[in-house]
Amino acid sequence: MSNPEEYDAVLGGDNPAPASAGVLGGIVGVKRRLLSKVVEHRILALSEALNYGEQGLVLVIQALNDDCQEIYLAAYNLLKDINDLEIKALLDKYLRQYYFLRFNGFYYSQNKSSDLYLFRFYQDGTVLAAYLSAYRLDIEKSATWFHKENNQVTYRGVYQIDYNCLTFTINSERNTIEFLAKIRMYGYKIAHSTNTEYSFTEIPDIK
Repeated sequence: MSNPEEYDAVLGGDNPAPASAGVLGGIVGVKRRLLSKVVEHRILALSEALNYGEQGLVLVIQALNDDCQEIYLAAYNLLKDINDLEIKALLDKYLRQYYFLRFNGFYYSQNKSSDLYLFRFYQDGTVLAAYLSAYRLDIEKSATWFHKENNQVTYRGVYQIDYNCLTFTINSERNTIEFLAKIRMYGYKIAHSTNTEYSFTEIPDIK
């Protein structure tokens, strides 16, 4: 194993760690590269961390809580392939804690013409959707439309979630909408594949 002086020679200084730092510095090199400002270097360090047993595994688990989406997704993708019951239980808890839809309100997007696109999700897998042309958002009034037993809702469908990927198909008499989106952390936004973001609006005491 390299001695501390050799680690200092490879890893010292203020410059970003080189791509080979993980190899030259072992687990110390991996830890240093995880502090890099270069996202690609940090992702490579995560992939190498699992070569260092328990210490490396801890680093990958810690990366699940990183502020950078690319980093925590990379950590998740590394851990999900590990066939270990404790790791699988940890990831299940992680998904429930960070990636989920919110049910006590609805998601909306407003285009340049002030047209509104609204979605409401239910825990049983039902999704309701409506399109309002140039309508001013009225939370209380909209809440009365978004109910499974209310026929004023334009579209109805069933959604599925795989990790943070949200998909559903909704039908009306006029057309069919295929919806593919990513759930952002904590569920306050969903990002459609067309780069349209839907923000969540909470409605107190929604039925």
